[in-house]
Amino acid sequence: MLGKAEYVKFVLRSLCEERARIFVSDKIVAEEDIQSLIQSLSDQSTIDFLNGKDWYQEFIEDLKNTASPEFVKMYRFAAFVSSNISEKGSKKDKFDVIKFDDTAIDQAAEFSKEDNFELTNFEQVPGEWHLQGIFISVVDELKGAL
Repeated sequence: MLGKAEYVKFVLRSLCEERARIFVSDKIVAEEDIQSLIQSLSDQSTIDFLNGKDWYQEFIEDLKNTASPEFVKMYRFAAFVSSNISEKGSKKDKFDVIKFDDTAIDQAAEFSKEDNFELTNFEQVPGEWHLQGIFISVVDELKGAL
């Protein structure tokens, strides 16, 4: 049985992953030359593939278009929290959900630095790095399934 923190972590990450899976699936199905796309994904690293396709930027635009720019902030927040909720006895990224102090603000600032991002096009805002990580992992899962 999951504890409260583990449950929150699982649910928030799952929301981001599912949204990314739906987007990536739609992009692949809409592709006219699926075979070429699959070959390109297989031949390149996931990061190089995504930087060449601008899918992540389209994913963010899709989020903005479905509701509002605030919706994107919620996904980034969900990704940030799910990445930083500590397991029992550990403090991943020095963020502990039990404490109410400035550690979350410090972490948000740390991961908003330009040199932390893997994709070339990004918004330098809190949670972006974590949401990119989830998006990249979803594409990695797809790549592993090929």
